[in-house]
Amino acid sequence: MSLTDASNLMEFIPKYLSENDRALLSDNLKKFQNASYYTSFPLDLYLQGDGWSPLPIFSLKTKEVAYVKAICFSNSCDLAQKSDFPSKLVFAPIILVDRYLDLLKKFGATEDKIKSFYRDLKAQMLSNLFYLPANGSLSKECLVNLSDVYSIDATEFFDENNTAKKLEFRLSQVAHYLFLLKLSVHFCRFWENVKRD
Repeated sequence: MSLTDASNLMEFIPKYLSENDRALLSDNLKKFQNASYYTSFPLDLYLQGDGWSPLPIFSLKTKEVAYVKAICFSNSCDLAQKSDFPSKLVFAPIILVDRYLDLLKKFGATEDKIKSFYRDLKAQMLSNLFYLPANGSLSKECLVNLSDVYSIDATEFFDENNTAKKLEFRLSQVAHYLFLLKLSVHFCRFWENVKRD
């Protein structure tokens, strides 16, 4: 489904929004490249799509732990709920676009291929990558590899004083919905055209 020509986009917009908000979100999704990706809307909640730091990632190859800025895949309930069996916080590291382009060049991509990749990245045309424009704490353009996923116990998200990690950014309504669409396309290929039985 193309966001720019989807005549039935309203069918996929959350019903909990007012009709005006649903229409505005639909309109903004159709022109998402000009929409604001971030909001400063204050909420005492931890939300899916939030950017947090520092979150730990472990390398099996080097056996080392690194601390990174990351985007949260988990839904709000996984962080808010207290239970006897702690839930997991699922997240992916945020990578500088420049660094990713350097890797493409290192592995032999031509200048034309890199330019084409960058154009498709910004247009959110790559199903495995989510583009984050520079803004606020993201001083440069970034991306998220939706396959590079980590998890920690949700309790590790808080320190001994029950203080959460640092909120780096919060996605706007449009960017959050775009993020959900990218996650759905990447992990749930209903149109894979494979007959399994």
